[in-house]
Amino acid sequence: YEVGPPYVTGVMDQTADHLESVLQKSAEPLSFIIFVPEWKAPIARYHQVIESSEFLKLSFVMGGNDHAYIVGDQHTSDTRYVKLPFRTC
Repeated sequence: YEVGPPYVTGVMDQTADHLESVLQKSAEPLSFIIFVPEWKAPIARYHQVIESSEFLKLSFVMGGNDHAYIVGDQHTSDTRYVKLPFRTC
């Protein structure tokens, strides 16, 4: 599954907690790829939860402007893609 929560610290904290709970309770194998901003100064709690998870298998960082999202209203927007100016992981 792909997880891209809104970039609101409280929502990302809840998302990290929820995914950890789902993985702990699941009897079936599950995989998630999570896209969150690399906000580590100070380190955000969602990073602490994700990085300390026994389920974490791989982590990498994308540089700012190295990838983009398709905007949700691309059918009415002048811009189809939004590049993120900050690093994401």
